[in-house]
Amino acid sequence: MWISCALLLFPSPAVPAVCLSRLLSPAPEPQQAEASAVRATQGLPDLRQRMADPVWFSRPPSTPWWSLDGRALYFERPTAGRGTAELFELNLSTGQERVLGAAERHLAPPRRVTWNANRTLAVSTRGGDLYLWNAVARTERQLTRTSANESRPRFTADGEGLLFQVGGARRVLRLRDGFVDELPNLDLDKTEAPDEPEGFLEESQARLMKVLTERRERDDARAAERELWAASDPERVAPVLHLGDSLEVDGLERVGLSDAPTLEYSLLRAAKSSDSSKRDEMPAYVTESSYVESSAVRPHVGVSDRRAERLFLVHWATREARELDLGVLPLIADDPLEELREAAAERKQAEKAEKAKSEDAETSAGGSEGEEPEASDAEDGDKDEDEPEPRGVAVSSTRWSPNGESALLTIRSLDNKDRWLALVAGPEAELEPVHHLRDTAWIGWGFNEVEWLSDGSGFWFLSEESGWSQLYVHELGRGVTRRLTEGEYELSSVTELVGQGALLARANRDHPGRHEVLRIALFDGASTAVTELGGRTEYVLDPTQQRLALRSSRTLTPEELFLKDLAAPVPARQLTFSTEPAFEAVQWIEPSHVEVPSRHGRPIHARLYTPPASAPEAADAGRPAVLFVHGAGYLQNAHFGWSGYFREFFFHDLLARSGVVVLDMDYRASAGYGRDWRAAIHLVMGEPELEDFEDGVAFLAARHGVDPARIGIYGGSYGGFMTLMAMFKRPGLFQAGAALRSVTDWAHYNDGYTRNILETPELAPESYRNSSPIEWAEGLEGALLMCHGMLDDNVLAKDSVRLAQRLIELEKDDWELSLYPLEPHGFREPSSWRDEYSRILSLFERELGFEALNR
Repeated sequence: MWISCALLLFPSPAVPAVCLSRLLSPAPEPQQAEASAVRATQGLPDLRQRMADPVWFSRPPSTPWWSLDGRALYFERPTAGRGTAELFELNLSTGQERVLGAAERHLAPPRRVTWNANRTLAVSTRGGDLYLWNAVARTERQLTRTSANESRPRFTADGEGLLFQVGGARRVLRLRDGFVDELPNLDLDKTEAPDEPEGFLEESQARLMKVLTERRERDDARAAERELWAASDPERVAPVLHLGDSLEVDGLERVGLSDAPTLEYSLLRAAKSSDSSKRDEMPAYVTESSYVESSAVRPHVGVSDRRAERLFLVHWATREARELDLGVLPLIADDPLEELREAAAERKQAEKAEKAKSEDAETSAGGSEGEEPEASDAEDGDKDEDEPEPRGVAVSSTRWSPNGESALLTIRSLDNKDRWLALVAGPEAELEPVHHLRDTAWIGWGFNEVEWLSDGSGFWFLSEESGWSQLYVHELGRGVTRRLTEGEYELSSVTELVGQGALLARANRDHPGRHEVLRIALFDGASTAVTELGGRTEYVLDPTQQRLALRSSRTLTPEELFLKDLAAPVPARQLTFSTEPAFEAVQWIEPSHVEVPSRHGRPIHARLYTPPASAPEAADAGRPAVLFVHGAGYLQNAHFGWSGYFREFFFHDLLARSGVVVLDMDYRASAGYGRDWRAAIHLVMGEPELEDFEDGVAFLAARHGVDPARIGIYGGSYGGFMTLMAMFKRPGLFQAGAALRSVTDWAHYNDGYTRNILETPELAPESYRNSSPIEWAEGLEGALLMCHGMLDDNVLAKDSVRLAQRLIELEKDDWELSLYPLEPHGFREPSSWRDEYSRILSLFERELGFEALNR
């Protein structure tokens, strides 16, 4: 046996507890006599090449964008090292690609443009300057050339001007003559009052030195006069509007300001100043300076309050503002967390009583007088029960109607249980709720798209209220909301076909793992398939709204670009061919898409890699197997497109050729399967997924000849978390596990993600204890490998280090930790990928009893 360690942390000189390279046994003997011959003749890429910079197998095009005349597509391809990308222009009439060099990149059209109401003009930014495209004349005009950064341009409601921003200033450019007007600014401060003398010295100085007082009075008078001149002069920028003079806004700061395209009024969002919560520190040990350098990252979940917003309507003609009543939102005062709060209060009271009892016992034993006991809440006297306070909310989006008269707001409760769509229909209007979505778990991160119809008659939006992301339309005239689509599938990426009475959307209607483009009629919701490419497809509509640029992939085919004519009933035409000869030369093992039976009744969609005929024969007890657990929690990997986990695909191909069955499951919490699948882990993160893994193991043993005593599991991030939960909470189910960049204690993760699923540690401590692997480490059986990048600012390396200490204290032996000093959450260097997967492969070879081919 031998040791190769880059870093050792020893509890004693004789017993290594953490080692970057574990104790390695001699390489196992080949299981089959012909194994070496197979390796020599197959000519397959080895592990190093499989983990190399991905340009070795493909340079896939990025999501394309159109030229403003619709005659060309632009996209980027990665270059070796992934530090830069080449920009390509694809001429659609000739099919010819050309690279735009550094001197030509500025000639590429903008990726994002904003059109006027009749789609004759489009405005965009390039290099921080404004550009105007005339679709009729097919000409572009540069509007500004400044060192400032002009941003967020859009047309005024009358189409005669452009609203844009320069830093914090809001400006309007008149298209007819290029005149630029700066809009008046506002803040939440009060008008500064003259300083009054304070203390003896200041008072005596003001009393004795009259000239000082007189000078200050003259200065104040001149300032007031200048402000009056500015306010009365239409050619001057109006003075700052101090909302604090007329509104109760103490302690608030401006969060966001959205101007009506009519320029008549604005919506102001304000919230209390953010607190300075303690943040974690991430040390970097390998630095250019040679010194350890630390950077502050995020705070832990639940340690700081989310910022509740207030909403104000500012009327510029009268320079007045009024607060909009958020209390009109349905169920705003209803607390979905009331039971958890009551339970937390009871726990706190019980702990307080236990502490008092303990102190009383100590006092009695010591014979001294104790302090007067504190009055309990019940002894405070009768109190009138107040009306429940409205919960805090935040405005996540503001959309202005085409005529600029109404604002459509998306508002979310800070506990993320409610989402409201509400209108503000004019300067004198109050907030009018239009749609309310409640989720007892949490409102999903996706499926919150909303936009006005181009004619201003209403708006469309997505909602999961049926349990699936479906499309709805609200008609202003009738004040009704219609559900356009229905079914157990998910819609996203909605775009209106202006003037055609239809919408486009991306959907997995025919199979959870196939994403195509649908055309949906606004009148009755009838939908027809626009694409039938059979994998995962995204679309970008051209400026004329007649064609789609598609980015599509299949299981064994990385992303390519396609062109689809919306009017022609012909299949999409492939435009790019990006895979390299080294990739094309290999007949890769294509995973089959299977449905794993489950104890909860719904099938678990999965990818299954089975060994080819050339693989070593199975032992009498069956083949070894590996379960791969995808990351992110809410992510889909058992689809019919090219996986973002391409390195894992290559690794699974290698395992299958070595005689190992690989199962890649979209366990509960995965994306693509509706709200109930997503929210199954609320307050029980880690348990529903384990049940699915158990069903997966049973499926492999019963149907695919797998030896249940030779199964491993691995995954990164959320997949690493689940690997640890499997190894700790289901001892014996897996003989080996590799947990990569894993969350080990959810109380140490970020607030935005974790609080949705587990609430806060104060409200649901048992959920955090039950869902955190570090609490279950005593159950470890089998061999465990942990790998973590030390520059990971998502899941900090301390998660794995804390777990290592826990395993040391529990005197567990069969585990190792590999730390990567220069790697973030997603590794960047091919050498690190090779090192990590070499360790994973060695672990599985040793513990599951097989020899890898083409290592």
